[in-house]
Amino acid sequence: YTRKMMNQLTNPQVHQQGYRYINGLDAYHTLFSTVVDASEDRQTGQNLGVQISCIRKGGLVFTFFSAAAQSDFSYHRYTIDRTVDSFGELRSAQHIKRTPQRVTIRKAKQVQTLREFLSGQSVPTRDWNQIAIINGMELNRPLTENQLVKIVK
Repeated sequence: YTRKMMNQLTNPQVHQQGYRYINGLDAYHTLFSTVVDASEDRQTGQNLGVQISCIRKGGLVFTFFSAAAQSDFSYHRYTIDRTVDSFGELRSAQHIKRTPQRVTIRKAKQVQTLREFLSGQSVPTRDWNQIAIINGMELNRPLTENQLVKIVK
C-alpha cells in the first residue's frame, strides 16, 4: 500500500521505513519527502515531508497519512507519532458500550420559542445549543405552529 501511494507522487525520496509494533499490533511506517507539482500560481513545486503509517488490526489495515512542508515536518513529527502511537484496542467500558444518538423530528403544537419547545420536550439544557445549530435557529426564535424541529436523543 505504501509503495502504491508513493508511485502516485513525484520522485519520492525514502528516509526511513520498516515494521514495528504499536500497542501489540503489526505496523509498517514509511517516512519520505516528495515535491508537489508546481501549479499555475507557483513557479516551483513545494517540498513535502510525508509519513504513511499502516496498522493491522484483525483483517483490516488502518492508515495514517501525514504531510507537512518539508521545512516544518520535524516540528510536527512528535504530534504525528503520538497520534499514530495512540492507536490500539478499545477497552474502556464507557466507550465500548455507547449507544448511538438518534435524530428525531418533533412538531411544535403552538407558537413558542425554541427554548420553550425544548424545555417541554425534556431535552437537557446542555444540548440546547447543539440542537439550535442543527436546526439553523436561535433559542429565542419563535416557532410556528406545526413547525418541525430536529432533536438529538
